[in-house]
Parts: sequence; C-alpha cells; structure tokens
Amino acid sequence: MEIVDGVVDFLLRERYLLSAFELLHELIENGMEDSEAVSKLSQFFADPAVFPSDQLLHVQNLQETDSKKIMEEKAAALERVAVLEYELRLAQEDVKTLQMKLEARSQDPSQDQSNSDQLPQAISSRTQDQIGLHERKDLNGAVKDYLVSAGYKLTAMTFCEEADDQVLDDSGRVPNALQKYYRAYHTSEHETVPSEEPSSAQCDELAEMRDSYEKEKDLLKESLKNAEAEATRSATTVHELREALKQVSEELDASRAEIVSLNSLQERYQSLEADLDNEKVISTVETEEALKSRETVEQSEESHEHQELHGNPSDRESPEVSQPQVSVPEEPSSVKREEDPETIHILAEALPNIVPYVLINHREELLPLMICAIGRHPDGNVRDSLTHILFNLIKRPDENQRRIIMDACISLSTSIGDIRTENELLPQCWEQINHNYEERRLLVAQSCGELGGFVRSDMRSSLILSILEQLIEDPAPVVREAASTNLAKLLPLFPNTDKYTKVEKMMFHLLSDSSAQVVETTLKALVPAVVTWTRCLRYSMKQLVQALFGRMLTIVQRCPPVSGVETSSDSQLRILREREGWNVEVLLRMLIQLVPDLRYACVHSCPFPISESDQTLAFSPENLTQHLQSSTRWEYFDWLAMDFFPILLKLLSMISPKEEALRKIICQLLLRFNDCFGSHFHTMVLRPIFLTAVGDDSLLHFLGSSISNRIEGLKPQTETAQTLAFKCILPLLLVGVLGIPNAHDFDLQGFIKNLILDSSLKHGSWSCVRTPELVETIRFFCSYDRHHEVMTGVLWELVVNSNVSVKVHAALLLREMVPYASTQLVSKQLLPALVTLGSDTNLEVRHTTIPAYGIIAQHFQDEMVSEKIRVQMDAFLDDGSNEAISGVLVVLTASPMGTNVARRRERADVFCEAIRSLDATDLSPTSIRELLLPTIQNLLRDPELLDPAHKEALEVIMRERSGGKFEAITKVVMGAHLNMSSMAMTSFFGDPMASPATSKPAVSSEPSSPSNIQQASTAAQQQDQQEGVLKRMMRTNFWRNDNAS
Repeated sequence: MEIVDGVVDFLLRERYLLSAFELLHELIENGMEDSEAVSKLSQFFADPAVFPSDQLLHVQNLQETDSKKIMEEKAAALERVAVLEYELRLAQEDVKTLQMKLEARSQDPSQDQSNSDQLPQAISSRTQDQIGLHERKDLNGAVKDYLVSAGYKLTAMTFCEEADDQVLDDSGRVPNALQKYYRAYHTSEHETVPSEEPSSAQCDELAEMRDSYEKEKDLLKESLKNAEAEATRSATTVHELREALKQVSEELDASRAEIVSLNSLQERYQSLEADLDNEKVISTVETEEALKSRETVEQSEESHEHQELHGNPSDRESPEVSQPQVSVPEEPSSVKREEDPETIHILAEALPNIVPYVLINHREELLPLMICAIGRHPDGNVRDSLTHILFNLIKRPDENQRRIIMDACISLSTSIGDIRTENELLPQCWEQINHNYEERRLLVAQSCGELGGFVRSDMRSSLILSILEQLIEDPAPVVREAASTNLAKLLPLFPNTDKYTKVEKMMFHLLSDSSAQVVETTLKALVPAVVTWTRCLRYSMKQLVQALFGRMLTIVQRCPPVSGVETSSDSQLRILREREGWNVEVLLRMLIQLVPDLRYACVHSCPFPISESDQTLAFSPENLTQHLQSSTRWEYFDWLAMDFFPILLKLLSMISPKEEALRKIICQLLLRFNDCFGSHFHTMVLRPIFLTAVGDDSLLHFLGSSISNRIEGLKPQTETAQTLAFKCILPLLLVGVLGIPNAHDFDLQGFIKNLILDSSLKHGSWSCVRTPELVETIRFFCSYDRHHEVMTGVLWELVVNSNVSVKVHAALLLREMVPYASTQLVSKQLLPALVTLGSDTNLEVRHTTIPAYGIIAQHFQDEMVSEKIRVQMDAFLDDGSNEAISGVLVVLTASPMGTNVARRRERADVFCEAIRSLDATDLSPTSIRELLLPTIQNLLRDPELLDPAHKEALEVIMRERSGGKFEAITKVVMGAHLNMSSMAMTSFFGDPMASPATSKPAVSSEPSSPSNIQQASTAAQQQDQQEGVLKRMMRTNFWRNDNAS
C-alpha cells in the first residue's frame, strides 16, 4: 500500500491528473474504497478550490450530450482494441526485458551484487532538490511499470498519454539499481500483502451486488416493455379519439344545418297553419252550401233532369274537394315527421325533378330546400349533384339573383364548415369558370371574394388567388371588374405578404386594362386594399412606388422618338400612342392616390418626436432645417428627395409637350404633394429640386450637403439638355411648383418676366433660340384660370417695354392667352393691350397683332369686342401694306367663323377671287409655301362651299405652284403653319424687311420711254382699282359674317 500511496503522491505532485483520476476509478473497482490512496484522491478531486463547481457542471453537461450516446458503442470498441494492443505491446516488452536481463546476468554476475549493495544507499541519498530530466524519465518509467504489473492498465495508458514528451515503452533505459529495487520489493511482497480472505469476502459482496443489479435491470426492462406497450395503446386511443372528434364535428355541422332547416320549416309551418285555418273556415262554409244545394236538387222534379244531371256530379264533387281541406289540420303531424332523415332523402330525390318545371324567375324560392338537403344529406354524391343544380339553377342569373345564390352559399358554408366548403361547394362553383355566359363567370368571381373567408388560409393564397388570376384575363369587362373587386375583398384575409409579388402583378395588369370601368374599379377598390394590406403587415411602400415608376418608364421608353436625329432634343421625347398614353395616365392617377400614404410612411419614419394629434409638425421648418443640415437618417424623406423626384423628372423629360393630358395630371400630382406635405416641404424641398432641373441652383443650399450633391446632377449641362428642360420641366415648374395657391413667399410674376427677358434678350436684341419653348410654356401656364391675373400683369409690362422685339413677343403671348381668357378679361385687359400694340409706330409690331385679333374674333361674339376689332382691321387695310392684307387673309381663312352656309359660301367666293388675283403677281417661294398653298388647302377642305369653277381654278393654281406635287400635298394632314411666322412677318411680295416699293417686280434699268411710262401708269391704276375692290370685299364680308354668326 505504501507503493500505491507513493504513486498517488507522485502523480498529484507532477500534475498527472488524468492518470490519478483513472487510478482512483481502478482502485475503487478493485474494492479499495477504504484505502488511504482512494480517500486522498477523492479529497483532491472534490476540492472546490482545485475544481470549481461551474467547471464540473459544464463537464457534466458535456457528458450528458447526445454525442456520448451516439458514440458509445464506437468508443467501447476502440477502447477494447487499444487495451488489447497495449497488452500485446507490454508482453513483447516483457519478453525483450527478460532477454536483456538474462544476457546482462550471464555477462557480469558481479554487477547485480554491486547494484543490490548500492540500493539502500541510493534510496537514502535521495534529496529534496528538484529532480532532473533523466531522473523524471526514470521515475515515470518506474511508475508505468508498477501500474502495469499491478494490473492498472487503463491508468497506465492514461499515464503514457499524459507523459507524451517521454518514451516510456523502452524499459531498458531504467537503471539496474532501480530494477533491483523493484525486484526486492516484489520478493518481499508476500510479507506485506494482507491475506486474501478479505478480498474474497469483498468479491462475494460484489457478486451479491451484481446479482441485485441484474435483478433490478430485469425489472427495469420489464417496466420499459410495459411502458412501450402502454404508449402504443395510448397512441391507438388518441387516434380513435381524433377520429371520434372529427365525426362529432361533422355531426355538429349537420346538426347546425338541421337546426337552420327546422327553423325555416317551423316558420313555413306556422304560416301554413294560419292559411289552413282560413281555408278550413272557407271549406266549412262551402260544405254547408253544397249540402243545401244537394237537398234542393233531390227535391226537384224529374222534369228537371238536365239540372239533376249537372247537380249530382257537383254534389259528389263537393265533399271530395272539401274532404282534404277538412283533414288539413292533421298536417302538423306530417310536419313533425319531416324531422326524420327519411324526409331529407325524399327531398333530395324530388328536387332534381321539381326544378325543371319551376319558372326561372321563381327558382330562387327553392334555395332554402336545396340548402337544407345539401347540408344534411349523408351521401356525398347526392350532395354534389344538388350543389351542381344550385349553381345551374338559373341559366343567366342577374345581379339580384346572383346575390341570392351567394347568400345561400354563405349560409351553407357557415353550417358545413371549411372542409366541406372546399371539397364540395367551391369545386362546383369553379366549374363555371369557362362557361359561355358571362353571368356564370361573374358568379365564380363573386364566390372567390364571398366564400374566401370560409376556407383555410392556404386555400385562399393558392387556389382562390389562381382562379382570380385567370378571371382577370376574361374577355368580358364585367368579369374582370368583378375579379378586381373580389380580389380587394380577399386581400385582408391574407396573413402575410408571401403573395405580394403576384398580387402586385395582377393589380398592374388590371390597371392596364382596355376598359375604363375596370380601371376605375381597380383604382377605387383594389389599390386602396393593397395599400392597406401592406401597411397592416408593415410592408414597405417604396417597393410599390418603385414598381409603378418602373412600369411608366418602360412604357414610355418603348415608344418611338419624336426625331431620329440623336443630337436634337426631340430625340429624347417619345410619341405616345393612344394605348400607351392611357396606361401612363392611369399609373399617374394611381401615384396621385398614393401620395397620402407616402406622407403616412414619411411621418412614421420621422426621427424627431411628434405627437399623434398633430402630425403636421413632422414637416415644420424647424424639423426640415434640422434634418437637411444634419446627417440624421430619415428613411422616406431622404428617399423622396434623392430618388422619387429625380425619377419623376426623368419621366417628365421624355413626355412630349403635345401630351397635354399627362402634363396636367403631373401638375395635379405636384399640387397633391403641396396639400399633403404642406407648404414648407414644397418650399424647402420641391422648389429647389425643380429649379435646379431647369438650371437655377440658387436655392440648392436649402437641401444640405448630402441631398444637394445628389440633386446637383439634375442641372442641365448641355445646350440640348437645357432645351429639353425648357420644353418639358419649365411648364410644370410654373404651374405645379411655383404657381401653387396662396404662395405669397414667391414673386411668380417677376420670375416669369425675368425668365422671358433675361433668358431671351442678349446684347439688346431678341434671341429666338428658345422662343418656341417659352411661348409653349406660357400657353400651358395660361390654360389655368388662376394664373390669368399674373400673366396679364407680365404682358402689360412687356407691352409698355421700349424694345420692339419685346413688343412683338408680347403680341405672340397675347395670342396664346386669348383662347383661355374670359370675355371680361379680353374686353378689359387683353384687347386694350392689342390695340396699344396695333397702334405702335413699328409696322412689324402692328402686323404681329393680326393673328391675335383673328383668334379673338373666332372665340368672342361680344358687340363691343367686335367693334374694336372692326376698327383695327380697317386701320390695317388702310395702311396699304401687303403684309397687312396677307395677315388679314390668313386670319379669315384659318377657321370658319360662322355656321350659316350661304355666308360661308359667299366668303369662300371672295377668298377664291383674292387668291386668283394674288396668283397673277410674282410671289416669292417662301410666300407660296407658307401662305398661298396653306390658304388654298384650307379652302379645298370644304369643297361643298366652293363653286365648281373656283374649285377647278384653285386646283390648277395648287398644282402649278406646288411644282407638280399637288397629289402628294393633298394627302398630307394640313392645318399647321396657318399663322404668321413668330419672329418675322413674311409677305407674299418679297423680303419681309423690304419696303412696299422694293417688294414689287423689279423695273428694267434701261431708260424708260414715254410709252413705257404710260403703260406702267395704266397698270398701276388697274392694280390700285383691284386692291380697292379686294379691300371692300374683305371688309364687307368680314363684318357681315361677324353679325351673321
């Protein structure tokens, strides 16, 4: 035992803890629990200072993991293999050791004696100094040999693994003295080893314990087997209970349907009983009357044989008729018998035979009986047959009849539950999806929305949604409209947004429908339902808006460009066909509808604290300034400023100015932002963005560095981009951003004035580079009545300007404003401005006002206005200027000014005479192309007004003046270029800047003879006479037509 204690001390001192722990277990297994070595090791491993409790708990948890259970058999097998390999290696080492000892002893027998003599000295000379490396190796080898010889093989294996820096398998390295020490110890072992009797007693005790453990093990196995059998029986019982529960649920559903039907039958019985009481009274009276009649007939003479023959049948018939009526009170017993299931079978068999003989308009009265039979009949095939009759009850059900059928289906679904609704009711309904009659397909669409709440969630998101997806492709618009409505009803029942992509695709498909009614229904019902659905499930609104913009950009980009020249601004514009324009308009209307929801999302993502009662504070100047000047993240606000509006501007840059309806809708969108987000958002965000897009970045500092760096890229960098911005963005900037109502913080009138002057006047002369864009912008601006006052102020400032070009363009802008102005505005503001310009000393200014007078004469028939125009026209004609005559001619032929056919024919004759007179003169190619030919084309558009001779003459002139291209010209859509040129007044008679003298045919430079002079004088007199006749004809017909119309 002292050796064991020494080995224990050695292992603990050298910190071979695993070996010590393994030795502890082997000592316990060998029955040495009471030994000092075991107690010492137990105390060591139980010491909390050495092994903290948390570490032990962690180790215990690791031991209890599933990996140990999984690898248990593998570890046991590997352990047995390792033990056997180790025993084999030890046996080989023992053989080798014995051979070496034998050789050593045979070579030097005196060495053993010297070693044995030196052993006590070596043991006694052991010091307390730290042992060396060789000494440690020797001690480790000795300990290993002892553990092996003592039978502690597992401890020996663990010890070898812990002392992995040393090779302990070579026992020949151990000194002979130490070997002698061990040999002496083994020879004296019989003296110190206690008797084996206690060990035998311990073995007996262990055998008894083993037997008890075996018995306990058998008992546990038996208990485990019983528990498994009990678990099997429990599973069988649970399955039976579930089946019973299912059966009870079905019976409960049937009972509910029976209760509903019984209530209906009870109500019918009560009404029937009341009717029978009334009939009983009536039949009693009739019976008494019949009896009296029979007695009278019996007492009559045989001479009244004819009456008797007629009286007897009536006497016999009356009791027969009255007998069932008398027995009717016994009917309640039969009503009570209807509670028997046999009644349901009779009803189910009779209904298919009854339905064909009931009028179509009265077949809905059979629905209670059919619902009762379907709900309570036990045979599934019969129920399917009755359900098929239910949905085919009426050939083409109208709206009220469909409503009655759906109410019956809802009542039936309520009583039979979701399983039977899915398996019996819905399949019969969906068989109608490809029916020839649209009324039947409407019934399918209604069932998807009405019955969606009575089925399981997975059925709604799969089969029902697929049916609706098929119905939105239906050829009938009413079916597609019903599919849109019922999809909106179905969306709140979806528990998540897994089907969002599919629903979004269906919504956009309906929005691109060719039927206006389908689109309106989708905008009013489906779009709000989608928004509410996504908001309730906290789904981002950005994805919906981005998909909306993506579809609009795709539609526009697929359209052909206005111009094929890539360097021109028109190459960026697109020609929207009717279908594409309609689709973009619908999507813009949807975007307007989403603005309040964008505001809601923006408010709820605000990083600043705001009260629920006053959410307008989210866009207060303080919050906007604080956010724009800081790096605080405001998700939806930053997205609107850096993504939403730049994409909108990109879309605007591709829409042609001719798309008036789309531009007005976009203005509504911008004004909607002002209404929802407030004027501060409009001023601090929207205004800088749009001003930057047209080249004015003076307000960009409001947006802060993070947003301004993104918005700065919107500023036009090239001349083409600047032109495109003036065409597409500037009109919307004036109307939708700067022209918002109650915008008192911005001088809109000054902005427009500076825009016209500063952008178009260069070095004192008018630049015509962007005049058409500016004129079109002002025309669009004037199409809104609320801007007339502002525009009138701008025009008067231009009228009184000293620059001739400014006055010319004031006349052009007046002409654009006239069609949108009221009579009062024209008479008090615009007409005086035209009169001022018409009285100007410059001929170009005066002649530019002629088209404006013509437009006023076409749109307004006020007497005072007509008088002022009449006076001004007289002044133009009295000038004797060819430009004035040409301008009046073009104005009067541009559009019919009356509905009186006789007056129009007379006026057409005057125009024909004038044109034939002009054809006799030498006209410049420009005058022919821009004035003469368009005038002839206008007259030829209405051939009924022309005299055949005049028509033939005009066609000849047209053919000669067009260079033989008359046939091609007449096929072109005409009507453009009817007005005078905006920048220079071109005359029929030569260069526009030339005087009347220079515009006449050139005179030969040769000296004129008296005869030539006389001929020239006669020709001049004839020309003056013709011009006077023409002027009188034009004056007379103009005023006369004015009064007639």
